[in-house]
Amino acid sequence: MGFNLLRKVNRKRNSWLQQKQARDIEAFIGRLAIAEPIVVLGNQKTGSTAIAALLAEATAQSVTLDLQRAIQDVGWQLCVKYGVTNFGEVAYRYKEDFSRTIIKEPSLTYFYDEMVGLMPKAKFVFIQRNPYQNIRSILNRLKIPGNLHDIEYDDWSELQETPVWRLALDSSWLGRPRGTYIEGMAHRWDAAARTYLDAKDDFISIRYEEFTQNKKLAIENLAHQLGLKVQKDISASVDVQHQPKGNLDISPSEFFGERNCEIIRDICAGSASQLGYEL
Repeated sequence: MGFNLLRKVNRKRNSWLQQKQARDIEAFIGRLAIAEPIVVLGNQKTGSTAIAALLAEATAQSVTLDLQRAIQDVGWQLCVKYGVTNFGEVAYRYKEDFSRTIIKEPSLTYFYDEMVGLMPKAKFVFIQRNPYQNIRSILNRLKIPGNLHDIEYDDWSELQETPVWRLALDSSWLGRPRGTYIEGMAHRWDAAARTYLDAKDDFISIRYEEFTQNKKLAIENLAHQLGLKVQKDISASVDVQHQPKGNLDISPSEFFGERNCEIIRDICAGSASQLGYEL
């Protein structure tokens, strides 16, 4: 008797909690629908952390530099892509990150349509980078050579410690062909580029290469394009290293070898040319 009563009470409590959460999610999505954040997109290792951080400092705005709690949540991207989870529920799960003025998270590049649906008044920034250098920089970060035919993920410590990086090496979940790690990364770069190229009029773009030439000027120009007032001189901050630095001194052919260079050219050349990169 007492056990059945306890089960009935727990069911009612769980039902109430589910209804309350559903109301909270709906209210949060309603707030996002009228919010006007700046969303910084682009592939990983395009300088997005530095650009978003400097933009926030220069304009005195709040900023999210990656969805930090989502780094260990490997499944959310797959769940949204395959329709298991609603994107609004993901935004609610990380509501603090989605509540700031500037939101930088490379993974959101592959959910652009969902972002537009959730935050129709948002402004979007896309960061471009040469595919050879972008892919090389990611592999430097993961401590993986670029000239191998393929890899076993479990053989590499960075992929074990932070499994979400595995999604950067396999683009089949993005609807691209399954292949080697270089093919997967090339397709990921191209998928990001297509996100921008297919909706160019809805983005403000910035080239990584131009940013590195004059960071202060690039950030001030970006702020102007976004309608933000520059409130602080960021000269003292432009050389702060936000991410581990890759090896810029090695040529693509040395790093990748001719076979993998050719793979990247075959997959990325069309979009790269449209962005002004000749491979």
